[in-house]
Order: sequence, then structure tokens, then C-alpha cells
Amino acid sequence: MYALEERSDAYCSTLIFSMDVFHQAHALKTDRVHVEGNDFTFDLVKVDNDDYTPTYFLKRWKGQKVFDSYESYDENAYYSLFLPFLTFFSQVCITEVNEYTVVLTGLILRHTKAMIYIKDDRIGWFYAPGPRLHVVKRFPKKDDRTLTINGLEQDLIFDSHFLTFGPIGAFHQVFFLQAHGVKDFRNYKYADITLDKKAGIGSVLISLSKCSSAFSEIGLKTINTENVLGQFDSELLDKYFVLDKGHEDANESNTIHFPEIAGIKSIGFMYLAEPKIDLGVLKPNFLMEMHEYASAVLRGKRTLGLLIRGTDYINMFKTGTRLMSSPQEMAPMIDEWMKKYGYDKIFLATEDEDILEWMRNYYKDKLLAVSQERHRVGDLKGELLLADLNKPGDEDHDEYLEENIVNYFYALYMLSQCQAFICSGYCNGYDLVMSFNYNTYYHQNEFERVHLFQKGVEDK
Repeated sequence: MYALEERSDAYCSTLIFSMDVFHQAHALKTDRVHVEGNDFTFDLVKVDNDDYTPTYFLKRWKGQKVFDSYESYDENAYYSLFLPFLTFFSQVCITEVNEYTVVLTGLILRHTKAMIYIKDDRIGWFYAPGPRLHVVKRFPKKDDRTLTINGLEQDLIFDSHFLTFGPIGAFHQVFFLQAHGVKDFRNYKYADITLDKKAGIGSVLISLSKCSSAFSEIGLKTINTENVLGQFDSELLDKYFVLDKGHEDANESNTIHFPEIAGIKSIGFMYLAEPKIDLGVLKPNFLMEMHEYASAVLRGKRTLGLLIRGTDYINMFKTGTRLMSSPQEMAPMIDEWMKKYGYDKIFLATEDEDILEWMRNYYKDKLLAVSQERHRVGDLKGELLLADLNKPGDEDHDEYLEENIVNYFYALYMLSQCQAFICSGYCNGYDLVMSFNYNTYYHQNEFERVHLFQKGVEDK
């Protein structure tokens, strides 16, 4: 990306100002270039997009590329742009003028009805202020349909609501298809997704479902031609799940390949897509076994289901909406619901031995839990993920993966059969439980440290 700076005395090429000036600068393959207009001058200074990869992505997907360098792109190639990202917003607030905010301003003016407010009057070099473009000192009141594009420093922050970006992150939302050589997505039939090799089964199913929902917006079917999804090969997944593998006619000419997951995970259209998943994803025999088990354990008792993530979630998510609440923080709400709504038992799903111990000590014989392998944060020994504890090549790796699949889904299915549900924060398990329950909970809540919000039906 090129930032705009005051004219310097540096020895470098000079370009005459035009709306094509950024493409001309990229063609020169230079880090700095002077630009001369009729009554203004400035320098374009190259910024390395990789320097502004969000910290979370650097930790979670080491070595993977998130943002393309975008040294060659076409803002006029309509069918290679993901414009629904822009058309969602009713107003856009921009902090500074640079290559990407100029390009995005043009796209917003041409393809949306959004109002644009910008704090940098240099936008007037490129677009004259008018009914929809305003130079301001203060932004107007923002709402959930306001896109904010801050300065470069904002690209270091991962905004999970996808309403606030730095210029690189915002540009990536619209141009990511061009990073994969797409000039016209109408020429393609499939999006071939390679999932994170350490992804657990919950992440695999939710990621596939979200990608399927998102790419369908531009007429693409999501597939996986590697026959490996996360940690799991197709043979293992076929034992328990019904997955659509219809891509016999996929080839190089009709398939867009996404070889790394980090670039996709940074795209709001996928992250915010609603997963379309239900009990039909489970093989009938597997579902019947879980139903019989749940009936035997719950025995018709009024049960409050709890999903409390720990271990690697504590290790990875220090801030943001995926920051999990502790059982100590959740206990007042649990106690209130148990008393107010008359629940007899608590069913707890957790992979964290410390959380299970605390809950058993606090709730005694009211607590139910399935038997499964659990860990403590200390077991990770500096690793980020539980997947790092048992790796491909370990003697019992295959058995370990299969046992985790079974135990994980027994726990989620049990939660879906409870009368109420509280989750310690947002995670893939939350999406699966809500999908399996078909929104029939009497009471449900996604618990967050920062705020609580109620969802679902009124008290019954």
C-alpha cells in the first residue's frame, strides 16, 4: 500500500497526478515517488502490508499470509470484487487519505448509497466533496451499520465485529478474490478450502458451514479436495458425519483454490456468515446412540446446560469477544437461574480439568458431566492449542482423535437436550449447540465478561 506524505527532498521518480497514480507507482516498483498536481504535491511512500498483520493471526497461523501485497489490482473489475461488504453499510467514517481509502471511496460512491465522512481534506485531490462525501472534523454518531476505517495502526487490531478496520484490512475485504487470480467469479463453480491443520471438529464443521454460506453469495460451492479437514481425514469423518462431497467435475479452470486459512479467516463475509447446520449432519446411528444416552442421564429432569471453555481458549484469547468467562464469574448467574427457574441439575461440558474440579466442589451432586479426557492450562507447556499435545505420528493419534470426536459431540448433544443453556463466551461449540437445539431453550445466554445479553424466548 502507498501512504501519502509531504513532498520530500529524496531523489526519486516523479509522476504527474492522475486518478491512475497509484497503479503508475506500483508499475515503477519503487518505495517512494514524488507526485505533482496543478496546485499540490506529495510523496507516495510504500508500506509493507505484512507489517500490519493482526497479532492474533501471527500467533494462530504462523507463517501464513493474511494480506496480499496487492501490487496489481483492478478496481473496475466488477465481478472480482466482493462488494456486499460495502453495500451493507449506511455510512463510512475514514480517518486518513491513502491509496486504499481513495480506492474504497471511489467504490463506495459508485456502488453503494452510503454517506462518507472523512477527516482528511486531501480527499479533495481525488474526489470533490458533495452530497455523499463530507470532510469533517468529527465523525457523526455511529451505529451497527457504520464502517470505520482508521489509520494504519488499526490493522494491528483484530475487530471480530468487522465494523472497524485499518485501510489494509478494509481493502482486503473487497479485493481478496483478486489475490487468488480471480478476474471474474462467474467463471468459477467451486471454492476449494484448506482448513487449519490443527482445527478441532467443532471448528471444521462450523468453518465449512460458514464458508458454504458465504461463498454461495457469489454462486460458488465450497469443497475440500485434499480429503483432509483440520486434523481429520475423510475416512474418520465419514463414520460420524454426513458431508457433501459432490465435486467430481472440479478442475483447475472452474475452481478457486484457497491454500491457507488465515486469509479467509480475516474476511468478514465468512466470519459473520450464519452457519447452516443441524442434526442432519450426524450419521443416524451416531445420533440415536447419543439420544439414548442423553435420555438415560437426564431422565426428564429440568437441567441447566453449561459450556465453559478453558485450556487453549485461556491461552489464546486474552481479549476480544472470544475471551471466556471463568466459572467463578458465571456462578452468580447460574445460581440465580437455578433458583428462579427451578432447575434440578446442571450438565457441564468442559475440556478443562480445573474448571470441572471447581464446579464439582461448588455444585456437589447437582453437577453432571460426561467422561472425557481433560487438561489443565499448565499441560499446554507453552503451546497454543490442545492439538499440540497429541500430534500426527504419535502412536495413539488416530484413536485420540476419534475418542475426542465422540466425547465432544456427546457433550454438545447433551447440552442441546437441556431446558436452558449458558455459554462462557463465543466458540464453535456454542454455534453447534444452538443449531442442534433448534432454538427451543426456555432460557439461553452467551456469557461475556464485558456485557451480558439475553437471547431467545420469554420465560415459560
